[in-house]
Amino acid sequence: MIPWFRRRYLELLGSIYIYNEHRGYTAIDRGIEAIRRRAPDDTGFLAAIEKHRADERKHYVMFRRWFQLQGLMPFAVDRTCGHIDRFVEIMFRSSIDGLDTDALVARDELFERLCR
Repeated sequence: MIPWFRRRYLELLGSIYIYNEHRGYTAIDRGIEAIRRRAPDDTGFLAAIEKHRADERKHYVMFRRWFQLQGLMPFAVDRTCGHIDRFVEIMFRSSIDGLDTDALVARDELFERLCR
């Protein structure tokens, strides 16, 4: 019985990680485009964000690969398991999908909040 609980726990945890890493790197994609329009000459800043995005995607692929090697599919989880979704809603009072990234980078105080 304990091996079943262990396996189930790992499946659930991995599913949550896959969701969050995917949401993270795809949301960063949108942010990068907006930042390129605001500060196209700040190559160091853009490189740091692009590295963070690459790390998020690498983690997503790593967890997805774990499921593939196990011959399993991750659980279907949604924003109720998304810590990034909650964080964005707290900071900006909007869902990730509803964020107006152009408006965020246009206002200094919102841009600073986004970069935190």
